Amino acid sequence: MPWLFFIGLLFPAILKCQVTTKVDSSAIGKDTSRIWQGTVQLTETGANSLLPLYNALDRFQLYQPIYQRAFFNTNLSNNGTAWQHLTSHPIFSNGFNPGFQTFDIYYLRLNDTKWYDCQSPFTHAIYFQGPKEELNFNLVHTQNIGKQVNVGLNFKRTASEGLYQHQALNHQSILLHSWIRPLKLPYQALVAAYYNNGLVNENGGLSTGGDSLFRAGAESNRQLLPVNLNNARQRIFGNGFLLRQTYDLNKKDDSIQHGFLRVQHNLSYQFRKFHYEDQLSNPGYYAFIADSSLTGVNYSYRALDNEIALLRLFSGEKSNSFEAKLYFRQQLIDFSSSVNTAANQYGLHSINHSTGGFASLKFNPKSGLRMQADYFLSGFNQGDTRFTLENWNITAGGMRIETAINWNLQEVNYQMQHFVSNFGSWNFNSSKVSNLYAEGRMLTSNAKFYFAFTLRQLKGYTYLDIGGKPVQFNQAVNLLGAYLYHRLNFGKWNLYSRAQFQLNNQNALMRLPAVQLQESIFREGRIGGKTTWRVGIDIFAVSSYRPNAYQVYSGLFYLQDTYLNKSLFEADFYVSAKIRRALAFIKLENFNAGWGGYRVIPVPGYPLNDLALKLGLSWMFFD
Repeated sequence: MPWLFFIGLLFPAILKCQVTTKVDSSAIGKDTSRIWQGTVQLTETGANSLLPLYNALDRFQLYQPIYQRAFFNTNLSNNGTAWQHLTSHPIFSNGFNPGFQTFDIYYLRLNDTKWYDCQSPFTHAIYFQGPKEELNFNLVHTQNIGKQVNVGLNFKRTASEGLYQHQALNHQSILLHSWIRPLKLPYQALVAAYYNNGLVNENGGLSTGGDSLFRAGAESNRQLLPVNLNNARQRIFGNGFLLRQTYDLNKKDDSIQHGFLRVQHNLSYQFRKFHYEDQLSNPGYYAFIADSSLTGVNYSYRALDNEIALLRLFSGEKSNSFEAKLYFRQQLIDFSSSVNTAANQYGLHSINHSTGGFASLKFNPKSGLRMQADYFLSGFNQGDTRFTLENWNITAGGMRIETAINWNLQEVNYQMQHFVSNFGSWNFNSSKVSNLYAEGRMLTSNAKFYFAFTLRQLKGYTYLDIGGKPVQFNQAVNLLGAYLYHRLNFGKWNLYSRAQFQLNNQNALMRLPAVQLQESIFREGRIGGKTTWRVGIDIFAVSSYRPNAYQVYSGLFYLQDTYLNKSLFEADFYVSAKIRRALAFIKLENFNAGWGGYRVIPVPGYPLNDLALKLGLSWMFFD
């Protein structure tokens, strides 16, 4: 705990220091202006949402996908395994939520598709390597064919043998994408298709004997520490496609005031499958086994979405604008769960109908307002509602201030409602979950200071209790959260600070650390004016909390009362460099492992990895 006290004293003190220099100012080079990118939202509005490439050293060494959403690495002792979120994160989707989303961060998804507009063929390759055959590879290639067509692909792979027994895993994704814009027609089409496939071996964590050996530091060879399971595995599979077409009913007027009316059609299909199997090498590990001859569980989910929308964009002479969208959507759902035979099989077949839209008003370049509403008229999600009201202003000093009020009312994800397994089963009647929250955000014009706070009230919070069964808490759970990001420079020395604070009135159910910190301290310099280098330390710290335990056959986490994390602390030492379009790093990850007998166990039975040497390389290729 002394380290947390020290950082707590240091953090507010350094906020008083003056910013003196720019850091990694070559993040966007002049040549990258020829490559523009945009997400799947780029046709949700009439405004241009393409952005130039961003190629910077910031956080490049934090390559694990978990750091995109979390402060601390809470995976199961291996990159690519399930992970536990330490921040309140209720998931609300606009439609049916099947569940089994534990491994989503390791795969490419339709909603994250990026389309490109290139003056020349563009390739971006990213490669990371670590011990025990850890491999992370991401490849993007795209090019325009004339001015009317663009094609591209994205390939992603995460693989590792793991430090402990029976931990090998392999995640693979490929996504193809394209857009078409005929020259003389007010029409455009965006297309994407993906394929995901993965295998994750589950060892159930260290056994009681293995845990004792680890805590005592009695065995340095992690492969010799006993684990609970040696035949269990998860199989993950998915595929799907997206087709988005737009047609402008009237051409833009070149006069001072102009606008257009757009018809948009979206068609998408997704199939996902999650399968757990075990040959029952250790039947005593499971609290419940219905039939020893049935050794697996399957979930499968199919959804076909068909949406028609009308969009309107109007721009005035004083930089004011108005955008609006109205849509009607149909969603066909097929969900099933079963053991390896037809026994205890459960299925859902439903058709959702929903309507909604948004209106966005920009009063001037420094203020705006946005409202969005969605409502499900019929089907499994009938009555689900979403409402958002947002406002933003830019002060005279360049500070951007945003406020928002959000309310979601949604069915509990279906995995929680109907779980059929040879290792435990449940079927409970749940009410809809209500999520009401207010947000405030402040961001400086130079992006060196960002602050956000959240006030949230949850009703119908659903979780897995100590017995591993789902329970719904129908009283209110009130949460207060705050996030702070700040960049400071002392000559060539720099400090990037991130802090997350959170409190709730039901900590016996929602067991979250009150404080999480990420501190990056580094020295930066240049060689020859074209090479930027950094030498630094990343520090990760989490205050005391009681972590949830992992349930292998569902991929979910449940409450436990036997283990308390008094604090978590990790430090990584790294050297990184940027040479034109290439980025590289080498780092000692968790170099404080074992100091003074300090051993980190983020999830019961799953220690944090030992000291490891890792390296990474990113390279962009284009003319």
